[in-house]
Amino acid sequence: MNAWDSSLLASAELASLVRIGRERRLILDDGHGAHRVGLCWVDEVALALIAMAKSRNQGLTIVYPAPAGEVAVLLAAQLLLDEFVRGNRESSVGIVTADTTQAIRTWNALRIATTGARVPIADVFPSYRGDPEGESPAGHCNLNGVIIGHHCKGWSVDHVIVDHLAGFVRVDIAKPSIEVFADPLDPELRRADELGRLIWGWSEAGLASADGFSVRAGYTWPFSVASERLDTMAAGVDVRLRVARHPQAEAALSRVREDLRVLRSMAPSRRDRNLERGLSAAWHHFSTLTSLPCTPSRFDRFAGLPPVAARATQTFASELSAWAGTLTGDVAEIASIIASDIADLRAALELGNPFEQTLREVHASGNETLVVTRTATAAKALLDSLGLQTRDRDCNASFVVRSIGKLHRQGTWPRVLMIGEPAPWDWHRLLSGLAPYVEVLALGRESASGYASSIASLESARDHWGGVKVRQRTWRALVGTPPPNVQEAVPLNIRPVLVVDGAEYVAAPDPFGDLTALFDLEPLNIGGEGLNTALARQDGRGWIAAVPAVAVSTDRGKLMLEVGRPVDVREGPTIVERRPEALTSGAVVLVGRRQGRVGLLESLEERLGDRPDLLAARFLVDDYHRLVKRRFAESGFTIATLQQALVARGCDRTSAVRGWVAQGTLAPQRFSDLEKLNEVLDLGMSSVRLRELFAGVQRRRGFRRAAGRALAAAARGATVAADVNLVDDETGLSITDLREAIAEAVVIDVVPCDQLVPLTLLGRLEDL
Repeated sequence: MNAWDSSLLASAELASLVRIGRERRLILDDGHGAHRVGLCWVDEVALALIAMAKSRNQGLTIVYPAPAGEVAVLLAAQLLLDEFVRGNRESSVGIVTADTTQAIRTWNALRIATTGARVPIADVFPSYRGDPEGESPAGHCNLNGVIIGHHCKGWSVDHVIVDHLAGFVRVDIAKPSIEVFADPLDPELRRADELGRLIWGWSEAGLASADGFSVRAGYTWPFSVASERLDTMAAGVDVRLRVARHPQAEAALSRVREDLRVLRSMAPSRRDRNLERGLSAAWHHFSTLTSLPCTPSRFDRFAGLPPVAARATQTFASELSAWAGTLTGDVAEIASIIASDIADLRAALELGNPFEQTLREVHASGNETLVVTRTATAAKALLDSLGLQTRDRDCNASFVVRSIGKLHRQGTWPRVLMIGEPAPWDWHRLLSGLAPYVEVLALGRESASGYASSIASLESARDHWGGVKVRQRTWRALVGTPPPNVQEAVPLNIRPVLVVDGAEYVAAPDPFGDLTALFDLEPLNIGGEGLNTALARQDGRGWIAAVPAVAVSTDRGKLMLEVGRPVDVREGPTIVERRPEALTSGAVVLVGRRQGRVGLLESLEERLGDRPDLLAARFLVDDYHRLVKRRFAESGFTIATLQQALVARGCDRTSAVRGWVAQGTLAPQRFSDLEKLNEVLDLGMSSVRLRELFAGVQRRRGFRRAAGRALAAAARGATVAADVNLVDDETGLSITDLREAIAEAVVIDVVPCDQLVPLTLLGRLEDL
């Protein structure tokens, strides 16, 4: 396999960006200083391939051997520089990526060093943000530079690069494109192969035989995959599955698997969205419990609501049980059994988690180890169980804990320890050269068998996309000559996955089988800390999973909204809350473009990871609303008598009282009124908690005012081009960021639903 890549680099004319990288003249100035950027040999091969694909007007799919950062920006820069060298100063490239903000930052930070200067590539090839609807910012006219967006609809550009590394994207263009993947199990790869696209990947054999022709520049930062990670993969990775024993938990675990299989088989049409989303949540709850580093109650101390924290495990069984009540017949019975089995699994783990003993031994050993958890919440719980503070997680250099979503920023470690099973789309992050020795803790033999099957599938897929058959077809189409030394066999030291016994709590090849469809169901609905939506919720009456609702038809599709639960509506430059049943034709409802979720903050959660103040405010307000409604129902007050009680304490805002307790208004606008309401309804909120709530309400109101002004200006087209990318101090977002995250759905009509509607079907724009 060495002959493939070495022949490409030896015979192809070195791309201009490769020469610049080898000369250490490629600079990344990210605002924290200028760093010389180095290209690994995989980058160089990818650049050589796209140059050939471009010359033959062919599309190409590249499967990187590991998560590759902003490699789409690198490929776009090469295409534009190549045209620039040839005298074409009006060339254009489109980048389709889920993380447009980071791609634009990287593009604007890219420099090429010359004598006495560092020329920003954006000075010659400026960047433009694609329209949120997928249209080009220049319409049908050509632009000089790069267009970056998460949806491409017929852009007038010379080349299109589709980045599948950052998340889901949509492309509607007839031009040949360059697609970049890192997960060899991505379903889009299979579709690309079925369409006859040219594909180039790297098998384990190809990586193992690559040593000897890699050209590295010293003292540089890697742009995509660090050379050390590639070297580790080339040398081979030992994977060991350590089986922890817990008879009670294993018995419950086996029952949950079987019940999930049965329930999946009972819905062959896969058209019931309530059932599909419930199954997805059940799998999430199951896999979360089997990957805890401690007892569930300790984990729950750090749990909350995503995206700030994972969901508390104590809610899992009750939520599933309430959801089962929205189903009928045998399906409802099996769903109820799953809820009971999940409760049994949690109860068994509450007696003791066998993973804890292994983790204590690893920590006490002093051996340099990177410990990987499924979520940041699990990482905090693990540190607490070991008596370490969250802020001290990096102080002990020999024992570092990271959630799996942060692994792309890690170098190479002597050893990696994964707690439980990664999500199916995360296995490639774990087995991408992080360490020559990877150990995965598995709860029971059945779990270990499933993990071994997943690892085998990943390795098989890598070997397939980087194998002779796939490469042959691509070579002949791009190079036009017989492939070199195709018959050469490269001996590999096959390293089987070892299964060993681990700690024990004392007091089938693919275990999921037909459940693989769950992983393609709504993968984007499961964020870094878990599910973003719930199957049921708890109120003063207990758990409920179905509520009265209205069906709202809009110009963007249909959605169902809960009666009495306000939604965000834009009225001119102002965002206000309106009850769904009071919506009228022409009302402008705010929805998220990616997931169709209704609401301003709900639509922006992914982008507000650095704004814990806003997210915390949302949770505080939601908790306050539940408390007020419950206490009002228990108090025996009517609206009139509550008004009288508040007036007796000096409140003069009696017209707003109904909104405070019955219509879900954010909260009283004056702190004194909030204090009086707390006293009259006996809410039991301390003065500190009241001030925290009021501060959160003020912060949320300020954010909504600024967002409303920006969205209104964008809707009117009142902003000049220079202002659309300016970041607003109040929101921390630009107008372009807001328009890209939020769509405005204009109401056509509102019809009450005849029956209660499951929560799984609410607040989501369908048929986008």
